[in-house]
Amino acid sequence: VRLGRAVEERVRQIAALEHRSYADTIRLLTEEAIKGRDFPDVMFTDGPTGRRATLRRGPDVWEIVEPYLLADRDWTALRESFPQLDERTLRTALEYFERFPEEIEARIALNQASRRYDSSLMRTCLLLSPPEHGGWASMSCPCMRSGAPARRSAMRINVPSPSSKDVP
Repeated sequence: VRLGRAVEERVRQIAALEHRSYADTIRLLTEEAIKGRDFPDVMFTDGPTGRRATLRRGPDVWEIVEPYLLADRDWTALRESFPQLDERTLRTALEYFERFPEEIEARIALNQASRRYDSSLMRTCLLLSPPEHGGWASMSCPCMRSGAPARRSAMRINVPSPSSKDVP
């Protein structure tokens, strides 16, 4: 493949920024260009967990597909999960998933693993929370201050301290 000088230089810059080889960068850009032609409403977004397929007018493709799969591919459940998105957008996400299932399933698996870790960390925090906090997670807890998602700060679960009659 022969590229013009400016394009070749830009590919080299992208490769350096993303810590990829020149060949891997060309492969990635080619795959994304083909996917972009096939799915014009899908773009690719960088983030802390890498590049992912994102709808131009909506969330990441995996975010739409996840509740659909969890509901055993129930269209009604999907519509109820995303009432703000039109049918075309939802169908685009599902078509992308049908074409590239491994990519989307890997993202969903990563999210599920993260949720299990978050849940485990929160339970540990609540169990170790001192009695003077009434069993509430506090900002001194690592799971509350470690850059965890903001939803945790609104997640107040009161775990009562055991009374003497509860202790064997």
